[in-house]
Amino acid sequence: MKNSLITALLLIVTTTQLSAQCNKKITWTGPRLEFIDEKGEVMDTKSEEIVIVTDARQIRIVHGGQENDAMTGTIKHADCHWTKPFHSGKTVYQLELTETGGHKMNGLATLEAKNGKIVYVLEMSDANGKKAFRVPISSWSDK
Repeated sequence: MKNSLITALLLIVTTTQLSAQCNKKITWTGPRLEFIDEKGEVMDTKSEEIVIVTDARQIRIVHGGQENDAMTGTIKHADCHWTKPFHSGKTVYQLELTETGGHKMNGLATLEAKNGKIVYVLEMSDANGKKAFRVPISSWSDK
């Protein structure tokens, strides 16, 4: 009985810790933006700092420090599964995005870590078609 209680408490604490990063405000930073095709092949690269800020409800993407040209989005749904916070796991966001100028589109963002290497991929679609980009994450902060 005592072992079962200890096991249950450990499971609750671990589950809470692993999903806690999904509800925090986190700033993800990468050195470049890679425009990719449907197969994930790089078509073009923009070498400038990319800052992605996520919390439980919103996302904001800024390139090259240009706050006035940020893409923002509302998180409609998130699936968060991390086995080790910020080291291995995945979060998938279903988004409604707004570009500068008010253009809206649907998006699917995936933040995935394997062995501590984190990659952010955003796929967007609207009446004009689809586009996607990838950002290799070099640092993050949850402060």
